[in-house]
Amino acid sequence: MQAPQAVEVGSPVAAAPAQAGALTYQAFRIASLWCYTGFDEASELVEPLAASWLPNTPPWFKGLAHLNGYVVPVVDWVADPQQAGLAEDRAEHKPLFHLLFGRQQQRIAIAIHTLPFTVTAPTQAQSLSQADMQALPAVFTQLVDAVLSWDQISHTAQGSLALAAGGQHPRMLHHLSGKLLADWFSASLLV
Repeated sequence: MQAPQAVEVGSPVAAAPAQAGALTYQAFRIASLWCYTGFDEASELVEPLAASWLPNTPPWFKGLAHLNGYVVPVVDWVADPQQAGLAEDRAEHKPLFHLLFGRQQQRIAIAIHTLPFTVTAPTQAQSLSQADMQALPAVFTQLVDAVLSWDQISHTAQGSLALAAGGQHPRMLHHLSGKLLADWFSASLLV
């Protein structure tokens, strides 16, 4: 079996130049939920990793994979039938890629369903409202700390995202925090 090829997501080649005063992120989709993260939070994009399953672990934890000399935990929230809002997408959303958060031995791979897009926004992201929080699948209430509305992102990014979404643009992008992800993973798996 051929080893997965990694692409350095945070490299200058991957990040498009931002307008003055604009912030640059990478946007991606987990099932039907659109997310974004900073280029400094997610470090690599790889083909789906072959993970070794571990007994007595939650359904979202696909196991451990070996990548570039490191053992990487692999997470796929769509695989968990208890994740309302994502579970109904299970049949049609096979992971296309794994996005790695963190560096070296501190990495976590999450299953995503689109290539990441570069998104620029002229303003800071907004805090999550109570209504936005209630609309999220349960696990994401612990991982998302801000949102970008559709109107905040650049017109170029809007076109790319609308194309990727089949003509329907997402109402907002949810910030998937690398720090919150690492904390959540440690707390969820080590209990």
